[in-house]
Amino acid sequence: GYWYNVSHNNNGNVNSGAVLNAGVLYVLGFYVPVTQSFDQVSFVVTTAGGAGTVARIGLWEAGGADDMGALVVDSGTIAVASTGTKATSVAWTGLKGFYRVGFVTDAATLAIRMTNGSTIDRFQYVPASDWYSGPPLLSFTGYSATATLPNPGTDAGRSAGAGAHNQGQDALLINVRAA
Repeated sequence: GYWYNVSHNNNGNVNSGAVLNAGVLYVLGFYVPVTQSFDQVSFVVTTAGGAGTVARIGLWEAGGADDMGALVVDSGTIAVASTGTKATSVAWTGLKGFYRVGFVTDAATLAIRMTNGSTIDRFQYVPASDWYSGPPLLSFTGYSATATLPNPGTDAGRSAGAGAHNQGQDALLINVRAA
């Protein structure tokens, strides 16, 4: 199947990314315009996380502005101790509409390829109150790559203090393959 960029980068403008914070869930909006299933998710590690480090990707229903609803699927752990493309099988079936894709790692030194925020296709017909209409990346503290992701998603880290709920202009370059 075809591969799609979750962040809807419209011109392929990418960079090597910044080091991600361990225990922070980075969340992207993911819009699926027609019913579709996906069988793989991938990302590119540009700076390895170190021996034994892992990442985890989750898919949640959109729960409203800035929120995550029910967990659709948890990818399980993905080794990030080396650079290069990391892919894992997923069963994201019958998706249509708005979702949240989250990425968390336990690595203190991990960087993955990112896409420049100025090239993100924001969704024209989304109310301004929903973060799909704004910067493409949110982050929430207090998560673990070695534990099952919460269902429903929780944004408790948002109120944990300054910087706990950040909006970034660049977005993680996470790809999904249509089944």
